[in-house]
Amino acid sequence: MKRYVAALGSLLLFVFGLGCYDSSFVRNDGPVRAQGVAVALVGQRCDYAPDVNATEESNNNPPNRLELGVRLSIENASPEAITVQPENLRLLAGEAAEAPIQPPPPLNVAPGGTAKINLRFQHRGDLGCNANLSLGLTSAVLVGTKPVELRPVAFVPTSSET
Repeated sequence: MKRYVAALGSLLLFVFGLGCYDSSFVRNDGPVRAQGVAVALVGQRCDYAPDVNATEESNNNPPNRLELGVRLSIENASPEAITVQPENLRLLAGEAAEAPIQPPPPLNVAPGGTAKINLRFQHRGDLGCNANLSLGLTSAVLVGTKPVELRPVAFVPTSSET
């Protein structure tokens, strides 16, 4: 029960603290551009802690949990409307490709328009807020029904505790 309460408290702090995606990055290799579309990481919040609810333990230590919130800016300089499908974005962390937690619904961006979206990700393992991460954009932006070929955005977040 104590583990559940601690985990719930940690989750609530993370969720309610995510209104602030104002931390800068240690490194941010964006924006990435293709076909008149630009995707940039413009803010983040990163927390790293032992996962007290985990059932797997090594040396009596629970695995770690990285919780990351990112704010994206998607700019459409193409002559056509685009559709952003947040559920297709992935946090690339080591060998893992993590889907966003409760992503917002797809959104349309008119020619000349810009949209901002907030996303939350969670990764269990040994990676912390100082890890080299990437945001995978495969099939996340469409012109009509065709995906815009955007390379991943590499970045290193900053811990929100500093």
